[in-house]
Amino acid sequence: GFPTEFRIIAGTANDPKGRIVREFSEEDHILPRIAPLVIATRGVMASWIRIEAIRLSPRAFDGKFTLQFSEVFVFSGSKNIALRQPVTASSKRNAPSRSWDTRFIVDGFVPYLMDSAQGQPSPAFISKSGELPALTIDLLEPNPITQIQLHTVEQGDTVPQSYAGNLGIPHHFWIEGAKLPDFSDS
Repeated sequence: GFPTEFRIIAGTANDPKGRIVREFSEEDHILPRIAPLVIATRGVMASWIRIEAIRLSPRAFDGKFTLQFSEVFVFSGSKNIALRQPVTASSKRNAPSRSWDTRFIVDGFVPYLMDSAQGQPSPAFISKSGELPALTIDLLEPNPITQIQLHTVEQGDTVPQSYAGNLGIPHHFWIEGAKLPDFSDS
């Protein structure tokens, strides 16, 4: 569902036509990909952005041409200013579905699918049943932590996920931060 050719247009209320911020063609070789596409915009002033597909790519499982994103971030500095903002789409799905609503493109929940249609898969971390596991992430140096996001194990082959699921999410857990490796200062 990621387009092979598209453009991003940005504008303001005083500039309703906007201007092209970036344009991609097949010659840019942005596909296939398993990671987000990061697009530098060099401080463009905008109160809206539009993503216009020029050429779509076929979905791996049925060959149909469609536009599908799991999330769109728009940053001003380190703040995602698109978070929970209104979204409109030029086309609507034929069947109503809670899992495909346009609001989910800016809801802040990113179901990364690392099992791409091609190449080597990247399976999620899953502990053995009955274990009380712990994960330690070494950030290498002290950093101010402002947010931690935990994502469930991917349960299907669609983005956004048609099944929200809770596989592997404990009913109770805690997160500790520390500067010492033995967590004695947590």
